[in-house]
Order: sequence, then C-alpha cells, then structure tokens
Amino acid sequence: MTVDEEKYVHFVESIDALNRAWRLLKEVQAAKQSSLIVSAAFKFALIEYSKPYRRTVGVLGKYKLGDEYVPVSQIDLHKRLLDWRDKVLAHSDLTLKEASVTAAMYSHGPIVTVLSNTIDAAQDIQNIETIITLIEQTLDRMYAELPRFKMLLASKP
Repeated sequence: MTVDEEKYVHFVESIDALNRAWRLLKEVQAAKQSSLIVSAAFKFALIEYSKPYRRTVGVLGKYKLGDEYVPVSQIDLHKRLLDWRDKVLAHSDLTLKEASVTAAMYSHGPIVTVLSNTIDAAQDIQNIETIITLIEQTLDRMYAELPRFKMLLASKP
C-alpha cells in the first residue's frame, strides 16, 4: 500500500464514521422519550463524529482529517464537539470538574467527600438538528472531494 492509498482509506473511513454518527443522531432524534440508552447513543454519535479528526496510525503514516470540510459557519460547534470528545467522552479531565476534597477524621474513621461539577455531554442533545446539519454539510464537501482522490489513485502506475 502507498501513502496515497492509506490517505484514501482514511478518507473513506472518515466518511463512514460521519455517516454512522448521522444515522445514530437520526435514531436519537426519532426516539419517543429520553432514556439512558438514548443518551448513550447520542454520546457515541459524538465519538463517531470525532474519529476522523483525531490521529489514526497507518503502516506508512499518521492521518487525521483537517477542518477544511467543516463549513465555516459551523466551526465553533465542530470544535466544541471535539473538545467534548477529548475532555468528557473519551477521557475525564479533572479540570472541568473543578473538584474539591473535604477530609476529616471521626471516631469511627476518616470521611472523605468529593464535590465536583457534573459534566454531561448529552446536554448538547437540544442542538441535535444543528449537529446533524453540520455532519450533512461536511459529508457533502467530502463526497465532492472523493472523485479527486479516486482519479489520483487511478492515474498512478
């Protein structure tokens, strides 16, 4: 496999991940009521959305999709979704939790409590239509680029 072929594989895998995110969000949108499963599906859709924009390792290189396919009007939402993925969904950054610890010794032993912010990425579910639009517009741009990738690969010996 060549570097260009790996780039192509990453590009079509990115399209697949965005399509999975889109399908999940459409299912969440159609759900009759909120539930733990609906919340989990929404969060997983955000992870699927983020995959193309985070580094993936191939045999010949490391790849990630740039922001060039994201509509300029949607860039703030795009960056917020990636931030949620990095700090909340895939990891648990303590800085966001702004935790404080209280510890005291009592006659029956130590008591330690942690107070922190509750962070829930599902709070963005009210923006689901905007997120779906972001994905659709991004996919439109990527599908427009796909023929160029194919021509590049087909023209090489």
